[in-house]
Amino acid sequence: MYEEIKKVKKNIKYGKAKHTNLRLKSLKKKLDNLFNIVHANAFDIIKIEIDKEFLCSRRMPDRPGCLLGVDMQLMKKEKRQTIRKNKETTK
Repeated sequence: MYEEIKKVKKNIKYGKAKHTNLRLKSLKKKLDNLFNIVHANAFDIIKIEIDKEFLCSRRMPDRPGCLLGVDMQLMKKEKRQTIRKNKETTK
């Protein structure tokens, strides 16, 4: 792994961008998988179903999903609902 990083840095230094971009992408994937460490009994320990789903999504290759985005969407949805309810009560 270290040797690959050295090669990429060397290629960036000398302007060999064509192959460097491919190597950078593969290195990023390897590093992401390298630090993907979870407790062996994580699914037994976690009680909240949403957290289990999030953990499953984090184990996927490209790691889709983000708790922050989900919470922000929910907040916007709830805000619209309260505005609608307030409009209905004022009518």
